[in-house]
Amino acid sequence: MSPSPPLLAGTLIRRYQRFLADITLADGSTVTAHCPNSGSMLGLQEPGSPVRLSLAANPRRKLPLTWEQVRVNDTWVAINTNRTNQVVRQALEAGSIAALADYREIRAEVFFDTHSRLDFRLAAPDGSLCWLEVKCVTLAQGEAAQFPDAVTQRGHPASAGPAAGGGGGAPGSVIIRRSAGRLPHHATGLVH
Repeated sequence: MSPSPPLLAGTLIRRYQRFLADITLADGSTVTAHCPNSGSMLGLQEPGSPVRLSLAANPRRKLPLTWEQVRVNDTWVAINTNRTNQVVRQALEAGSIAALADYREIRAEVFFDTHSRLDFRLAAPDGSLCWLEVKCVTLAQGEAAQFPDAVTQRGHPASAGPAAGGGGGAPGSVIIRRSAGRLPHHATGLVH
C-alpha cells in the first residue's frame, strides 16, 4: 500500500454542515477542515476528541486541511471515505485479495445500467466479470463493526444489481476503518 501523507494532530471542536469541522491544532490555533464523510458519524464527532488531519497538495484549495482520523477511546477510526476505495484499488492492483486476484482489468465508478454505478468492474482474462461495491465501516457496537451508520438505500445489499441481470458476480467489500473491529457473524459472503 502507498504510504499515507504525514498527519497533523488536533482536537475536535465541532462538526457542522456535514462537511466542515472546527479543530484546535497543537500550536493552539483554530482551523476549519474539510470533513470528507457525509454519513452520520455516530459516536465519532464528540467535542474534545483527538483528531488527525492531512494537508492538501493543492495550495489553492479553499480548505487546505482534511479530517482523516478520530480517536474513540483507545481506537483510531479513519473517517475519510475517499481513502477506502484507494486502499481497495491498491489491493486489487497488487493482487492482495486472493478471491479477486484473477481479475486483472480494473475499472472504477462504472455504470451497470442507466442510473446506477458500482465502485469497481473487474474483468478476468477469460472475459468473466465481477462487480465490486466498497463500503467504509466506521461504526462499532462493542467490538463488532456495524454498517450502515445511517439510513441508506445504496448501503442495502439489494443495491448490488448486476449479478441479478447476468452481468457477473457482485461481492461486497467491507473495509473496517478502525484499529479494532470485526464483522458481526451475520455478515457472510463478503470480502473484507
